[in-house]
Amino acid sequence: SRQGPLPAVGLIAPLRGRGDFDRLRAEGRRASSGGLWCVHRAGQPGDPTRIAFAIGRNVGNAVVRNRIRRRLRVLLRASSLPVGDYLFGAPTSAATMPSADLQAHVARVLDRFRIRGAS
Repeated sequence: SRQGPLPAVGLIAPLRGRGDFDRLRAEGRRASSGGLWCVHRAGQPGDPTRIAFAIGRNVGNAVVRNRIRRRLRVLLRASSLPVGDYLFGAPTSAATMPSADLQAHVARVLDRFRIRGAS
């Protein structure tokens, strides 16, 4: 029988590589809400939706930062993001923010890009 984890579903791909981040910085649009911020660069049809997180050490230790990433990832998977690259950053308050508030901030950020579907 096969060992190891099952293959990823592939709904959201990671954003990696210096060139990708350089393009995102040069061509991306920025929006924020409640300290949560995002830089978005539209992609081409057929490209995957790629997401990265920038959560600094000042937010907390690795456990806290990973918890914030997981919470954001769940909210983003539930929304219908169009093709493109996204870089999300979160404030220290995101670690203790109620889920409804975090969800509202994500929805506001995505609305500022005129992206619907974050619920």
